[in-house]
Parts: sequence; structure tokens; C-alpha cells
Amino acid sequence: MLSDFLNTHFPTAEARAGLANRRSYLAALPDIDLTSTPLLRIAIDTLCFAHIGSKTGDMRLVRESQASYGKVLNSLIKATSAPAGEVPYMEPKAVITSIMLLCLYDDSIPVPHQEGGWGTHYWGAQQLLRAYGASFLNMAEPFDRLIFWNLRMPTLFAGVARRKAIILGEPQWLALAEANVESRGPLTDFYRIVMQIPALLERTDNMMAAETDPTETEAICTDICKIRQDVKDWYEEKTRRTHGNYLEVPVTFTTEEEPNAFDMEIEEHCFMTTSDTFTTFFRFRTPGYLVKNHTYDILMGLLLDCTLLRLLHFQPESASFLKDLSPDEVERSAYDNARNLCRSIHHYSNFLSLPYVDFTDFLLDMAQNFFEEVGALKELGWCQAVRCATDLRRTRIKNTIQPRTLCRMGDAGPGFAAATRFRTRNIAQG
Repeated sequence: MLSDFLNTHFPTAEARAGLANRRSYLAALPDIDLTSTPLLRIAIDTLCFAHIGSKTGDMRLVRESQASYGKVLNSLIKATSAPAGEVPYMEPKAVITSIMLLCLYDDSIPVPHQEGGWGTHYWGAQQLLRAYGASFLNMAEPFDRLIFWNLRMPTLFAGVARRKAIILGEPQWLALAEANVESRGPLTDFYRIVMQIPALLERTDNMMAAETDPTETEAICTDICKIRQDVKDWYEEKTRRTHGNYLEVPVTFTTEEEPNAFDMEIEEHCFMTTSDTFTTFFRFRTPGYLVKNHTYDILMGLLLDCTLLRLLHFQPESASFLKDLSPDEVERSAYDNARNLCRSIHHYSNFLSLPYVDFTDFLLDMAQNFFEEVGALKELGWCQAVRCATDLRRTRIKNTIQPRTLCRMGDAGPGFAAATRFRTRNIAQG
């Protein structure tokens, strides 16, 4: 049944290879001995019943998936609700992997706690990581590394959405990525920097909610500026190694070099060619991980800029602690980052898959929230119009290409994107 499930979502050898290249733990599931891990076996059954039943219309499998989901959820609730040091014994890796699998449950099937389930599950996972301690993962083991790598981005998104510190941002967990040569990846240095951001957001909110010593305000401003600069340095180092990783493509591109810069079958492209709000876009020509580097730099830059703007808005006196920046420079940096997110949409809208549709919408949501806060009406209207086009593309893809996706990162987008609403006091999710 697991083989049928994987073949449904990754039907070709190329798709399976892509799964392995992305370091997905799903590629390793067939090699696990499930006889000694009943919880994980039930979690895998839950996922397979749900997706195969939904695809074939077999309601017997759908009902079985709902019952199995309940069994796994009850076991996980017991594990997460026990007092520290009294977690009922279940093999830690099986527990964490089971939580990650529940996040992939077919969202067309109603189950308990479905609303906000993605973030709730990953938040539960990181609470269990705190109880288990970093020693339960052996980074010399391939599957342990896959668990660690696959937890990082979802946990970061959940932490930013909730504006709460995450366990993976603590020193002993950051050290896992440096445990051996195999444990390091192309984004190890990036995660070492950004995993500290949720704790910084929590400190910022706590400071704003109480009478605080000016030294704490200064410390927070200093830390935000340091992480902000560290992200820039990380990206600049990556760019130096690759001699730059993007080209700007004018909207009215007519030279022989790029005759097909815009595809009129792509809904977003149709609108882009009719608007003068943006006259250039990023069109990436390099490997995918370099595109990610560029996007992550802009994304985290905007998040950190808006954290500073939040401080400046609610505590104007914090401006005195920005040693090398003026408030106007911070807002200009945020404005440029938001515009650059928009200029990346040309690239991301080229992909005919639902995860890319969700990611495109997430980037637009981040930018739109910021433009609304600063009253940039022209850019705001552009974001709203392109998001309408993205919705049309989502419908087209669902109807003709990809009815469903295993990727649930889109569920985390709105909570993360709320961080750019720097004039709104209470933006934490969950």
C-alpha cells in the first residue's frame, strides 16, 4: 500500500529521484522496519488509506483513514500533554515521523482538529523535541538526518507565525547540523542564522507588552540588526561563489535574446504585461537552490525590516539604538524587499504545480501586507490583482494537472506573512 501511495504522487523514476534529491524522508519510508514501531505503521496506513481512498473514491478506505487518524492523534496527544520527564514511552523517531506524516493527510477528508492542523502538528513536534533532547537523533544515521532536515523549515514557519521561540534555534540543536560532514547541507549556515528569529520576535513582543529597561530595548535592536546583516552576508557570500544568480527581464522585452519572456497562457503573466507598476522582473537562469538563496534573502530581509519598523512604530525611542540606520532607511529597505518579492513572481508563476502556486501566493501576501501598512496603493493593487490571477491558475491546475498536493507549506503562509503587518499590535497566530 505504501508503494501504491508513493507511485500515485511520484509516478516516474524522475519524480522519485527528485524526492530523494530534495532529501525528503518519504523516500526512506519503504526501508523502515515497521514491525517494531506500531505507531509509525498506523500513521503510514492513515496516510495511504486517505490518499488512495480519496483518489479512487473508495469510501471504505476513507473511513478507515479517519479511524486510523484518530488513533494516531490520541497517542500523540498523550505524548505531548504529559509533564516534562514523564512522556509515555514511544520510540522518539517514530513519534516525530508520525506527526510529520499527519501533516500530509488528504485535506479534502474531514478529521478532528483540521483547522490549523499543519501548524498545530509541527508545534507539537517541536515541543516533543524539547522533551526528548537533541541526543535522540544520531546524525550518523541517514534517516535521522532526514528527520532533522525536514523539520527545520516547517518549524521555522510555525515559530514565526506564533512569534514564539523554537527548540531548533537553541545551541544544542543548531550544533546537530555540524555533527559531521554528512549532516551539513547547502543551507546549514542559513538555518544557523534564521532559527534565532522566532525567539527574537517573542522577545520583541514581550518587551512591548511590559515596562522594559532601555538596555533590553537596545539589546533587541542590536540583535535584530545583527541577524539582518548576517542574512545579507550569507547571501552575498553565496552570490560571490556563483557570480550572481539572476537577470532582470523588462516587461516589454522584444530583443532576439528573450523573445518569449512572458507566456500568455500563464494568468499572472497576462496581467504583468498590462500593468506599469513593475517594469522589470527577475527571471532566474540558474539551479533551483540558487533561486532559493535569492528568495530567502529577500524574505528574511523583509521580515527583519518589519520587526524593526514594529519597534519604531510602537516605541519611537528605539530609533536611538539603530547605530547605522535611520528609520527612513529601514522603511526603504523593507519597501525594496517587498518590491523584489513581487519581481520574483514572474519566475515562480512559470511552474504548473500546486506547491508553487501556494508559494507564489505566500510571497504576494507578504508584500501586500507591507504595502497596505505603508499606504503604497499602486503596489497594493498590483498584489491584489496578481493574487486573483494566481487563484485562477490554481483552479486551472487543480482541474487539469494536479488535483491535490502532499505539500502543506501553503497552510503556514498566512501566519508567517502577518509579520509584515508592523502597525498591528497582536499578530501572533495560534
